[in-house]
Amino acid sequence: MSPEFQHKIFEMFQTLKPRDTLESTGVGLALVKKIVESQSGSVQVISAEGQGAQFIFTWPKVIKED
Repeated sequence: MSPEFQHKIFEMFQTLKPRDTLESTGVGLALVKKIVESQSGSVQVISAEGQGAQFIFTWPKVIKED
């Protein structure tokens, strides 16, 4: 996907294709981002148009004290 649209995929109800051409609500990645960030993590996408995409997230390590 083109870099100019990468931010859009994390917005609620946003898709990169018209809704009548695919079955998608546009909420999946927005929910992932919201959950990960609520735990002090981060989500990013690395993509080049026509080359696929990588989704990378960080999740903080929980240190359990006994």
